[in-house]
This record gives sequence, C-alpha cells and structure tokens, in this order.
Amino acid sequence: MKNQITLSTCKCRFLKLFLLLGVLLISLSMIPAPKTEAATTKSAAVKAYNTFLKKAQKTDGAGKKFSLVYVNNDSIPELYYNGNLYTCKNGSVETLYEASVWELTTYYKKTGIVVEEYEWTDETTYESRTKVYSYSKVTSSGLKYIMTHQIVYSLDSDGKVTATAHSYYTETKTISAKTFKKKLARLTSSKKAKSLSASAYKNTAKNRKKYLK
Repeated sequence: MKNQITLSTCKCRFLKLFLLLGVLLISLSMIPAPKTEAATTKSAAVKAYNTFLKKAQKTDGAGKKFSLVYVNNDSIPELYYNGNLYTCKNGSVETLYEASVWELTTYYKKTGIVVEEYEWTDETTYESRTKVYSYSKVTSSGLKYIMTHQIVYSLDSDGKVTATAHSYYTETKTISAKTFKKKLARLTSSKKAKSLSASAYKNTAKNRKKYLK
C-alpha cells in the first residue's frame, strides 16, 4: 500500500513538472529574437533609403554621393547623402542634420558623436584664417551640441601660416586642451574619427545595389 502511494505521488510530481516545463517553453517561444528583430529593422531602413535615393537621383542627378554609416550604438545604419544625415523611423526617412555653411565631415562609429566644420578668412586684413570644429551628439531629434575646438591661423602677406592658436570651449565656458581631450576620449571610447565623405559613392542604381545593404 505504501509503495502504491509513493508511486502515485511520484507520478503526480512528474506530471506537474512536465506541465511546468511546457508552460516555460511556450513562454520562451513568445519572446522575440533580438537579432532577427534588428535585422528586420535594418532591412526596412535600407529599403526606405533605397526609395529615398531613387527619388533623389531623379531630382539631383547621379553626381551626389551617399553612404551607410553607423553613428549611433545600434545595428540600424544612418544615411549620409549630399552632406546631410538621415535616419529611418517607422519606415520613413527623417532628417537628422541638414548641411548649411557648416559641413558635417566626420563621425566616431557607434558613439553618436559627429563633427561639423566651418572655416573663414578675415577679409578685412587677410592676416588670419579661422577653422572651427564643433562636436555634437546625434539624438532622435537632431544634433545636441557638446563642445568646440577652434584654430586661428596667422598669415603673412603671401597667405602662408606663420603661427597657430588653439582654443577649446563648451556652451558655457572655456576649457583646457587637456580637459577637451579627456572629454573627447570619454565620449568616443578613444575611437578614431571616420570621414563621412571618404567612403561615399555616387547615387547610381549600380552603386545602390552594391553598397546599400
């Protein structure tokens, strides 16, 4: 009798364990696979960029250049086209940065950090030329300014550089070169800057098929 009760109890426990395992397997199967989901999102972004570039070719011609770049720390690329930076949201291409007198030139891969450049010459005396590097963080709504590196070149009568003066500052204060370098290293994980235009290709159907993926 005692053996029968023990056997019955074991069967009951086994059944409960089997049912619990079944529920666990069903729950796990309902969790989406991150890699598949990311790949699908990237595929949707590339498809949207392709449509965007096809339309752009009709209006701008094939001379303007494009490239896929990974500015943010995710698996979804941004589109660099003709000096502008775009992202894809819900299947639609949206502008993150639109070129003006400033030029978006470099980025630090998967850190969100990009650099704009602007240069001008003192047209009164022609004794100096100033170049400004503006560092910003790419957000969902555009660029968020962080800090600036400014270089003033002193020129002689032939336009040759005789001296340079560096200055560094944020929106609220001047900072030292040491502070600037430390801050940049922290923001970029000490990664090297990459040129946005160096790996860009003319917007042709052939190049879209080859590089837009």
